[in-house]
Amino acid sequence: MKRAVRAYGRYVAWIVIFALASLIAAGYILVHQRLQLPFADTYTVRAEFPNSTGLVPGLGEPANVAGVKVGQINGVTLQDGRSIVSMTIDKHKLGRVYSNATAVLYPNTPLDDMQIDITPGGPPGHVLHSGELIPVAQTTAPLQSDDFLDALDSDSRQYFTTLAQAAGAGLDGQGPNLRALLETLGPTSEQVHTLAHALDERRVALSQLVHNLAVLAVAAGERDNQIGQVVVAGDQTLRALASQDTALKSSIAQLPGTLSAAQRTLTDATPLAQELGPTLNALEPGVQAAPAALSATGKLLKVATPAIQKTVRPLVQTAKPIVSELIPIGTHLIAMTPDLSSSFQVLNYTVNEAGYNQGGNVQSYLFWIAWFAHNVDSVASVADANGHELHGELLVSCSELAAQPALGAILDPILGSTVCSG
Repeated sequence: MKRAVRAYGRYVAWIVIFALASLIAAGYILVHQRLQLPFADTYTVRAEFPNSTGLVPGLGEPANVAGVKVGQINGVTLQDGRSIVSMTIDKHKLGRVYSNATAVLYPNTPLDDMQIDITPGGPPGHVLHSGELIPVAQTTAPLQSDDFLDALDSDSRQYFTTLAQAAGAGLDGQGPNLRALLETLGPTSEQVHTLAHALDERRVALSQLVHNLAVLAVAAGERDNQIGQVVVAGDQTLRALASQDTALKSSIAQLPGTLSAAQRTLTDATPLAQELGPTLNALEPGVQAAPAALSATGKLLKVATPAIQKTVRPLVQTAKPIVSELIPIGTHLIAMTPDLSSSFQVLNYTVNEAGYNQGGNVQSYLFWIAWFAHNVDSVASVADANGHELHGELLVSCSELAAQPALGAILDPILGSTVCSG
């Protein structure tokens, strides 16, 4: 057995690999050939058409809703001279179809490969169960050209054939122009749709207007006396306005100036408005804190009110006579205030000048005034019963006296003789 496995095992492995590849390929082909899997969540909907020319089941011809494939056509039968088309619908793509649904059969390609476009409907229609039928009154099939020509009489058929031949000759080589024309029809159709929608809304509005006018007419018929009174009162109001036409003209004439002034005022108020926003934003924290501050102020006032009543009020009443006497003094002080201001300004200037020190060895006046006071005190420090005696010492050299004859003349009488003479 082991020898057989060693000899033929690789061939068996290749056979198994080929079998698995064949199964995978077969599954892929069957799935893409629209094989209905037994576990697929689908249901069947049938539609009745006058004819289904060009429809060949089994080719995967789609059943669409709003251009999206939701299923495929899987069968066509004949019943009472009409074509019954069976469609398999994917329940995950289209959950339900209602009894008021419609179906349109139209070509998918120029080769007349057909497809069905379904409008699933909705309430108040009931939900169709699997296998139920959409009747022929709710389906549309394409009209073949042969059927159209057969429906015409001989003259109409000849006229239509001539028209088609003339149109073919006229459009020969005009493909780009025709395509440009058809492209321009898109915006035009949108505008026509907008216009039709507006007309439809206008029709609804007109019907409501007619209804409201009818209601108004009935109500007016029931209130004819009141309406008469309203008309009389309106006539009196208009007469009163007519009697004041001169005043109205004057008011209207003044209106442009008023509007201009209002415009200038608003223009001038623009900077204020621009500043007002930031100001209000800055005041917002204060406003938010105001309730707490007012609450604290209320507590303060409760405490301060008795003190004011018992202390401050008697003090004010006692001070009233003094205050009345201080009023004339205050008046005189107010009159003297300019002179006092000038005096203090001069005094301030003098003190600044006396205390100014320009730096270096040069001292201020206040420095030398202190030394002057010290020297005066030294000179007048000797006193007797007759009062203070001034004393001091004057040192003069003979060369200085010789250089100053006038000084020697002054000292001779004082000293009795000239020290430097001889």
